[in-house]
Amino acid sequence: MQNHIMGLFIISALWLVIIALLGYYLPKFYAKVFLLFCVIAHSFGASTWLSYQYSFWLAMLLIAFNSYIYIVCNKDFKHNVSKGN
Repeated sequence: MQNHIMGLFIISALWLVIIALLGYYLPKFYAKVFLLFCVIAHSFGASTWLSYQYSFWLAMLLIAFNSYIYIVCNKDFKHNVSKGN
């Protein structure tokens, strides 16, 4: 695996496509739960790697960034629901 990392990028790209499709096609409630799950899973997975490789504060910065992205997505979701989209 040290010399062949292309599979990691392929899996990551597929995961992004799956997230986008599920977020689009799931009912609104399940889409919100799925988005929260993705934020928590990404924050946990990336922060464990970041804190081991770099520093604790970089992991905290990532979690703050993920929280901000979640709030922006949730606000956009609520705005679209109120418009009837």
